[in-house]
Amino acid sequence: MNVNMQVYYDRHIPFQIILVIVGALLASCNPDRTTKVTVSANLEWQSTGVQLVAGQSVTISASGQMNLHPGVAPDTGPGGRDGDIDCPISGVNPDLCPIANQPYGMLVGRLGESETFAIGTGTTYTAQSNGVLFLIANDHEGAFDGNTGHYEVDIIVGP
Repeated sequence: MNVNMQVYYDRHIPFQIILVIVGALLASCNPDRTTKVTVSANLEWQSTGVQLVAGQSVTISASGQMNLHPGVAPDTGPGGRDGDIDCPISGVNPDLCPIANQPYGMLVGRLGESETFAIGTGTTYTAQSNGVLFLIANDHEGAFDGNTGHYEVDIIVGP
């Protein structure tokens, strides 16, 4: 190694190492991460891209408006049509709803392919298994095509 290369190495490489260490320390000081997603009324289960592991907590809050039956029903927020009408309506198989006997339009979460839970306007949930977080409005399977609107969702994953 020539003298010029040695001087460069002595002056610059330690500074780069310090930057890496500082970056790692800053990242460890704020382990939470926030993700913002839009849940469309006319789509069924929508991936958030957020991966959770068993035991990890997630705080979810939502706002916005959807209409699950335009021209027939009123708009609803992520809490759903509480006290008005639940999914399913009379005579419809309850297995067609993401969560049966809960308000139409309520925001619902699912971890992986099986762990389903109510969110509404907001909740903190502890994952029971590993998986990607999916979101949906509580409506009958196959009945999403005519729905309008969306919910804006904030997802904060804890350690």
